[in-house]
Amino acid sequence: MSTKPLKILILGGYGTFGGRLAQLLADDEQLTLLIAGRSKDKARIFCDQLPPGAVKIALRFERDGDVDGQLQQIQPDVLVDATGPFQSYGDDPYRVVKACIAHGIDYMDLADGSDFVRGIAQFDAIEWRRSREGSRPHPTRELDRTFCAQLQVTRASASRSCDKAAPDSDTH
Repeated sequence: MSTKPLKILILGGYGTFGGRLAQLLADDEQLTLLIAGRSKDKARIFCDQLPPGAVKIALRFERDGDVDGQLQQIQPDVLVDATGPFQSYGDDPYRVVKACIAHGIDYMDLADGSDFVRGIAQFDAIEWRRSREGSRPHPTRELDRTFCAQLQVTRASASRSCDKAAPDSDTH
């Protein structure tokens, strides 16, 4: 019996931090990595350099565009936002977070700004109500159990490759 691969959308997926995460997860055959940024061509080049294992799909993602429509089309299980810096997210720095909540997508951010991280707490009540109503666990505090299991599997390969440098690329 095979399980459906976990679809992980990595925004900024060919940048320094998102690219490093993609490298660490790339050999896991139980994952589909959706490597996204402003350039689908750069995402494709980056995907081609990753080791075999996970299915890798290059995507263009515009965080200033129709985020809801893009997420509805892509339908990831987990979104990891590695685009930063949050200060450049415009008038609504949490629009991706809100879209993830609306679509039931677990959200993770590799944020370096303490103000942005503190602001995530405003979404706790929304997700607490959803979890009490029988929907998914709180995405800003608890990762999907399957994703955690995948991270455990990749931890061994991550420790073997931590001495490798991050990919040469843009941050988006």
